[in-house]
Amino acid sequence: MSEPAAHPARPAWLPLPAAGVCAVPCGRYFDAVLVDAFDAVRALARIRHRSGPVIEDQIADAVTWFVPVGAADAWQLAGVRVLRRGHEVRVPPPGWQGAIRWLMEPPAVGDCLTRPALLHIALGEAGRG
Repeated sequence: MSEPAAHPARPAWLPLPAAGVCAVPCGRYFDAVLVDAFDAVRALARIRHRSGPVIEDQIADAVTWFVPVGAADAWQLAGVRVLRRGHEVRVPPPGWQGAIRWLMEPPAVGDCLTRPALLHIALGEAGRG
């Protein structure tokens, strides 16, 4: 896998449209939080516009959030899997339409990781609700 090309107004890990969906390693730019689609939709409804980028994988019926490296190391939530160094996430380019797609696209500028405390609370409530 080649490194995704950097662009001034986008995260370095975000693939260019011509590259299609790329496998991006966790543990460098982000850790990934993988959740089943049912609980993920409930959590996303709680945090809405406060969420960072979110990817839906329709084949795996799962949703992925991106958090700072190490921020979710101590999480112990049912149905939540934290992907760290040694794992990869399939990341589509912006605007991609396919089985792996953005539910919330990365912003053009600014921080594009979800605040861990916010996501932890939302996922805990979604799992109980």
